Amino acid sequence: MATRTRTNRNFRSAGKQTTNKRNTRTTNQRSATTVAAKTYKKWAPGYANFYQQYQQKLQSFKTLYSQTTGAAKFDRPSPTTLKTFTNWINKGANVYTISQTQLNKWAGTARNKYDWTKPTQARNFLNQKFGKGAIKAFARTKNGAYMVACPTTFRGKTFNFPS
Repeated sequence: MATRTRTNRNFRSAGKQTTNKRNTRTTNQRSATTVAAKTYKKWAPGYANFYQQYQQKLQSFKTLYSQTTGAAKFDRPSPTTLKTFTNWINKGANVYTISQTQLNKWAGTARNKYDWTKPTQARNFLNQKFGKGAIKAFARTKNGAYMVACPTTFRGKTFNFPS
């Protein structure tokens, strides 16, 4: 297997060739990396919509998975709650994580009347802000933030939960 080496431009006129070990790779390694990067970044024509849907679904499942592993400062969501979120994801909903800072930002000057440590108050606020049908499932995460399952469409329009 031949390796490709870079020539040092300063020594080119003298006919000397130096090897930079950091940039030395085999031809097969370089082509495999390039192929993998292109495959990951691009999808086949006509599949863009599917790719985006699958990407959102995978991200939602990763959010749920992160609740079951690692250390927790607060109580974890129960298995029943996670099953509810899973069912909503299978129906096409997306799962988002919301911090208390984001809730304060959305509440604006009215944030003083809410206690974000109580999940019912946070859920009621989100129902008022986005509409009752926009929030399908709601739970506190292991880090003290909140998980929200939202549909992709709401009232006939595309619904993108702000981040």
